[in-house]
Amino acid sequence: MSKIGIFDSGIGGLSVLKVIYEKFPNNIYFYIGDENYYPYGLKSDGEIIDRSEKITEFLISQKVDLIIVACNTVSSIALDHLKKKYEVPIIGVIDGAVEKSLKITKNGLIGVISTPLTANTHIYRDKILSKDSNVKVYEVGSQELVNIVENGIINNDPTYLIAKETLEKIKFVDTLILGCTHFPALQDLILKILPDVKIVDPAKEIIKYIKNYIDNKDKSVLEFYTTGDINSFKEKAKIFIKDFEIEVKRILI
Repeated sequence: MSKIGIFDSGIGGLSVLKVIYEKFPNNIYFYIGDENYYPYGLKSDGEIIDRSEKITEFLISQKVDLIIVACNTVSSIALDHLKKKYEVPIIGVIDGAVEKSLKITKNGLIGVISTPLTANTHIYRDKILSKDSNVKVYEVGSQELVNIVENGIINNDPTYLIAKETLEKIKFVDTLILGCTHFPALQDLILKILPDVKIVDPAKEIIKYIKNYIDNKDKSVLEFYTTGDINSFKEKAKIFIKDFEIEVKRILI
């Protein structure tokens, strides 16, 4: 049995936990939603690094064997720093999505939707172009769409219009990377607007990077923590985890 820590600024990282848990259920999982400091996408680099360090140190205190940064913004800003500072293996969500997008694109036009901060780092563009300079990458940041998922208002009428306006800018791509872990919750909506696009969900591509760290034996344990409001977290978590009740603890870090 392995102990695996996963964190994000809010509930978006539950999309990563869900995929990993379905593949490797028999382990101990610690999930942290740093909701008291949400959204990361509007924070400075220094603030993101500081929050990432505090959460990483909490997870290390729980003696985890692996930490998964289930946040594209942290993966783009702080991942290399965390890897250098701490001995525990730490994995982000970007590299697998980059590889997958290059494998499946037919016209060499790849879109990325993310937080504005992730878009401004150009991490997806730079990583993709470093592997294939003939590809064109189009990045769009939308904090509005992230907030829609985090606030649990996916089915509200304005959501479709906001998503359509955002995706209209990159409607010519054939491959779309969900560059924020909140966005798998919008996949059905995205396909209504761009029915022919091939979607790359980084959560699904992370499996091959973590399998060597996981024993997947014995029974499963899921522990959920938030720095924000417990009841709000539990309610919003149903967007990604619908099949069972979860217990949530509040932590002050």
